[in-house]
Amino acid sequence: MSPFTQTTGMKPIQISESVWYSPEYHFLFSCGGNEKKATENLQKYVASSGIRTVASRAVNGNGCEDSLLPHPSTLQRSLKTLTVELTSACNLGCSYCYLFGSGRLENQQSCSTSRHATTGNILHRISCSIEETCQPELTIQFIGGEPLLNFSTLIILLAEIRKVARRHSKQVHLQIITNGTLLTKKVWDVLEDYEVEVLLSLDGPAAIQNVLRPLRNGGETSDLILRNIRGHEAKTSILFMLCKQTTGLTKNLKWFLDRGFHAVSFNYVYTADPTVALTRQDLDNILADIDNHKDFYANNFRHIRNFRRFAESFPISRPRLCACNAGQNYAALGIDGEYYLCQRGFGIKSLRLDDMRKESSPHKLHSVLEDRYCSQCWARHICGGLCWFNPLFWPDDYRELRCYFTRELIKRVGHTFFIDRKDSFGYASTETC
Repeated sequence: MSPFTQTTGMKPIQISESVWYSPEYHFLFSCGGNEKKATENLQKYVASSGIRTVASRAVNGNGCEDSLLPHPSTLQRSLKTLTVELTSACNLGCSYCYLFGSGRLENQQSCSTSRHATTGNILHRISCSIEETCQPELTIQFIGGEPLLNFSTLIILLAEIRKVARRHSKQVHLQIITNGTLLTKKVWDVLEDYEVEVLLSLDGPAAIQNVLRPLRNGGETSDLILRNIRGHEAKTSILFMLCKQTTGLTKNLKWFLDRGFHAVSFNYVYTADPTVALTRQDLDNILADIDNHKDFYANNFRHIRNFRRFAESFPISRPRLCACNAGQNYAALGIDGEYYLCQRGFGIKSLRLDDMRKESSPHKLHSVLEDRYCSQCWARHICGGLCWFNPLFWPDDYRELRCYFTRELIKRVGHTFFIDRKDSFGYASTETC
């Protein structure tokens, strides 16, 4: 028997009053509230279509564990996204920061604290990535710390990347994740000249932003950032942290969208700070808030990347085997010139790609078909599992809360977008019962 064989059988799972889902066949359909009829419809569809299960597709595709962490030379050829660390220094003092804040764990000792990258360290690696990838397009994303603290190196890299891309006839998309405090006119002129997409870390209105993301000296940041980005909102995407201060999720999303930002996404906070960390009650309040504003989410989901990601994961042709493509067609380049699985591992030697491939490495990657938690979860092929980093360093109670919230969010997305948007994503569906 294949190690990926699932035990869910043909019994679908009801995710809302009228919508059902089969995790084994990654199949979403509407069938009133009739469980017997839902099971019959699923069996009828599978028998008539001759489709293989998600498990068998995984075995025949990239289901083996080793393929989740290929050799760096293989990764270089398949690379679609490369994150580049320009500096580990930052001018903000965010309490939830996984590098410097109160959520930092004692065993996360970074060897790169407050250092800047140099072109000598990383330019050759970037050039090789552009030259050797077999992908027609490559995205290069600059991060920190605060990457604009190393603006002089960024300018050199942008010019060289343009030259190398033209020389090898490659399409390179450029992005930068910034806190916005250093987005002066001079910086904007450079970013626009090189067509760099700006992803802005901003947590919300002043009452939220100034508490969560102050300057290192305690100074306020909201007015400065909003002044710096004025006139550039339509081409700027927002990243904010979902935490105790942002449990008014709909209000926060509306605040961003009303200001004309291109898109918004949120990250679930992992922190030991009780004034920021989310509780079960906080999560239930967020879910109730979503339920009270269904029309808003139905009308704006294309601009809310978390919701769009789940909606686009429902079609039968797109089951997710892992949370992201770290180590597959995505990698991160640290200021030390080393490849890491992603930026969250910067400076931690055991999380370098070369070290993680060793038999002695304590860190193993698993698909949702192998993970002891995910393999038993009905939402595994929509969610893709947790960020690989978090289970390595955080206890299970953090995971339980996050997984609870994700499943409940998927239920809401599945119901709303199956009923209202099914044609947009090509759901394989039987007729409504």
